[in-house]
Amino acid sequence: MLDLSEQNLEQLTEATGGRLYKPNSFSDLHPLMLKSLKNCDTSWALLHPAHKARDGSFRRVRGGDDQALVQATTRVGYFAPQS
Repeated sequence: MLDLSEQNLEQLTEATGGRLYKPNSFSDLHPLMLKSLKNCDTSWALLHPAHKARDGSFRRVRGGDDQALVQATTRVGYFAPQS
């Protein structure tokens, strides 16, 4: 059951662009919380939809390339607004 829960968390973080930290002990929690807070400090939102139709369809998100100097963590996609 624990393995299934961990797989579900991994899928959720991948789909939403989040990160999953797996501490080995309670003493590992504090450094991971600091790391998580630092990540929140450097979050940006950039969006330029290529397809502008307001039809409620699912749109995949692409970001960066293999030559990028920074690594982008993104969610898989989003649903376009409907008029």
